[in-house]
Amino acid sequence: MPSSGRKEIPVGASAENSRAIAALNDPWRRLPQITAMLIVLVIFPRFIACSGVRLPVSRSCFDDSVHIKNIYVQLTDIVKESHRMEVRVVRLGHVGLTVRDIDRTIDFYSTYLGMRLTEKFEYPEEKIGHGVAVAAGAFLRCDVTHHEMSIFRMRRNILAADAPDAPRFGFGLHHIAFELNTPEDLKGLFTKMRDGGVEIVNSRKGGPGNQPRFYARDPDGNLLEFYWGIDKIGWEGASRAYDPIEEIDLLNFDFEAFVDRRERDAAEARKGIRSGLNT
Repeated sequence: MPSSGRKEIPVGASAENSRAIAALNDPWRRLPQITAMLIVLVIFPRFIACSGVRLPVSRSCFDDSVHIKNIYVQLTDIVKESHRMEVRVVRLGHVGLTVRDIDRTIDFYSTYLGMRLTEKFEYPEEKIGHGVAVAAGAFLRCDVTHHEMSIFRMRRNILAADAPDAPRFGFGLHHIAFELNTPEDLKGLFTKMRDGGVEIVNSRKGGPGNQPRFYARDPDGNLLEFYWGIDKIGWEGASRAYDPIEEIDLLNFDFEAFVDRRERDAAEARKGIRSGLNT
């Protein structure tokens, strides 16, 4: 007699095994597995092509619940593996700085950058807070996120009050960059900082990203960058050619000409990219 594909429930089988075999024999209970298999085969063919797994699909596989189960398990493993490969960070969260004077730093970043204080704390000598080294700290935000910047003052036995400021050159943090909404905002901040006695390092354009920008230092000597108009990366994943880095007079910089040049360069670059219907 040819096999019907049904699985017999052996005598003495446990209740759990009996239910499992009955589920395999019930076509309605097998429907979600079959549906999931078909969806994955149609919607996610790239997972199968990249996996190297040989799926045992044949004319009789739909009559054999074991084959269906094997296909479903292998496709599930492929999808899980693709999810593991695609894990990545969502965005850069916040920057943490060690500072000499908490209040001075709060005043600087709130006065010039409009950041707002979320909370501030100070630990008594006998209490351990953010590890054994931190004596006090504060969290600053730009929007509704709890903080984009955390600032800490170390305990005096860890970092003395007369310790040097952040090194101009050294391993570790190089600079922190802040984006402005418009060229007018960028120039306005430059003027405000300059007139407020903040150390302005220089203004530049060109280089990777090609954004017009200026650099300044905060009260602890950290290098800060302020920019507008950084390049975006398209679907092809390539950055466009850029001019060499050069210093500029930011207040007299021709932003309209800069944008016109960038759009012309982008249009020229797009000429080499084929679009339209594949034939």
